[in-house]
Amino acid sequence: MKSFLLGGLLSVMTVFGANAQCANPTTMLFEDFEGPSPIVGAVVANIYGGGSWNGPAYILNGASHGWFNVINGIGNVDVYDRTINGFCVGADVEISFWTRQSFGVTNVTYTAYDDLNNVLATSTINLTNAFQQITYNFVATTPGVRFVIHCNSVGGNGVDIVVEDILMTQCTNTYTEDIVYSDCSSQTPFDLLSFFANIPGGGVWTGPSALTNGYLGTFDPNVNVSGLYSYTEMTLCGPIVSTVDVSLMTEIELGNDTTFCTGNTLNLDAGPGFDSYLWSNGATTQSINVTQSGTYSVEGGSSLTNLVLNGDFEGGTTSAANNFTTGYAVGSGGGWGLLSTPGEWAITTAANLVHNNFPGCTDHTTGATNMFVANGASIANVSVWSQTVPVTPNTDYLFSFWAMRVSNDPNPADLQLYINGVAIGP
Repeated sequence: MKSFLLGGLLSVMTVFGANAQCANPTTMLFEDFEGPSPIVGAVVANIYGGGSWNGPAYILNGASHGWFNVINGIGNVDVYDRTINGFCVGADVEISFWTRQSFGVTNVTYTAYDDLNNVLATSTINLTNAFQQITYNFVATTPGVRFVIHCNSVGGNGVDIVVEDILMTQCTNTYTEDIVYSDCSSQTPFDLLSFFANIPGGGVWTGPSALTNGYLGTFDPNVNVSGLYSYTEMTLCGPIVSTVDVSLMTEIELGNDTTFCTGNTLNLDAGPGFDSYLWSNGATTQSINVTQSGTYSVEGGSSLTNLVLNGDFEGGTTSAANNFTTGYAVGSGGGWGLLSTPGEWAITTAANLVHNNFPGCTDHTTGATNMFVANGASIANVSVWSQTVPVTPNTDYLFSFWAMRVSNDPNPADLQLYINGVAIGP
């Protein structure tokens, strides 16, 4: 049994979201086509009638069903187009319906769009004379979801689309994006909204300095200051807040070339805001006093912000909540505790809480916060912890972690760090 502990990196960014339907979703639309004609959403300019019929041969349930009989001689047209509002951004949405053709074959495209006309789900089907159920699952990106039925075939004998029981549901989840942006040299304004992948426009920015251009949140490095900027969307489901943590290094300005008399002293100051300084004379302080003529230069360095997500494992007890992947299995329990089986891991505040034979080792900071503990796998070369971190090319990065052994086994675990598949360090 080879065992080890990994913990102690600072966490700066977390993304929350979900993609599965919940046990009790909220119904946003149930269209059984039992209402008056024309049916809401029916594109009556392209079909005969109002989009509903009670022909008994095509009734799945109830007295009527959706009936979209394309006008003879036209094709490539929408027959149903309906927008349902009130979805929560980040909610898990499911659309299901039954569809068929009266006879023959008709080619139809079903599509769900958001308010920005982005496709959320789509499929193109050759309908037959047998009912089939279609189901879409996606995450709402705007408050509205538009469902469109498009006939690709040319209207004529048998080009009739039958639809029954359109059901739209949502499970409300708070979806936020918390982004870290660090730059050593940017002088060009940029929009903070552009860093988000799924957060729509229309919100309000707040932070340590005022951004411009409304919801775009334009940050000007020559005007704005580094710090945490919050973006709040007011939705039907309440406010949703996402953040961008901006860290910019300032320019170093030592002033103009200077002449001074022999025997005098000149102070050169690189200014605050850096984690390290290196002068051309080897000094590592923020400022130096010079008494000799010559050319002096300085480099300022900063570690900026931690790019590892939940490196301190405070996100919870699952790998997803802590934003990492692993080849190890979640602790399943046994005679010695949660990590009785090799090749399993857990998040805990003390090693002996997950294995009776482990000592009461705690994290390297306060001794009361989370850490990653694993019972070493019985086979070699299994990934223990992995995370994809966005970086800027040609930029120096410092990666560090704290590790210790929590077993007296004479065959200790061998850990090897890999970056992009290349072994780094011993």
